[in-house]
Amino acid sequence: MPAAFSPDGRIGIFESNSIMRAVARLGAARMQLYGSDPYTASRIDGFLDAGLLFARDTQMMQSRRGLHGR
Repeated sequence: MPAAFSPDGRIGIFESNSIMRAVARLGAARMQLYGSDPYTASRIDGFLDAGLLFARDTQMMQSRRGLHGR
């Protein structure tokens, strides 16, 4: 499981998309990776969330194939 931590090590962030969102927010002053307004940021969130759904579906299909020996 991917993990990142705050500089003091007190806060852990887990999962790739959560880490990517944190990095984009932390670096916003240098480069607007997360968009220049809340609407653009929300659109980026939508793409990240859709990627999670497709990944989950793929994992479920692979798991089923493994269980049934296909």
